[in-house]
Amino acid sequence: MLGLAALLLWGLDCVDGEQVRGVRARWFTQYEDCFSLIGNRDIYDEVSEICYDCQNLFRQSDVEDKCRANCFWNEYFVLCVHALQLWSRIPQYKLTANILKVG
Repeated sequence: MLGLAALLLWGLDCVDGEQVRGVRARWFTQYEDCFSLIGNRDIYDEVSEICYDCQNLFRQSDVEDKCRANCFWNEYFVLCVHALQLWSRIPQYKLTANILKVG
């Protein structure tokens, strides 16, 4: 039972014997640039999905990490927002990135 709890904590699910990373794993791992993740997971997940969708759009393995760099405060994030045709939401996303970056 403890092993299952640890798996769920890290956001890993087992499907047909394979481990699949979930949104929780992306949220919890190496994105230390965002100081105020705790309590703001919902807004982190919202902007994080942009980077995930952008990587799926361009099919390049480093796009998602570059998009998340500096807590979404970078040119890759803005390019991803434009590529996903979400440019009308840029002011909202900038505010969200500021909330996440301020610890």
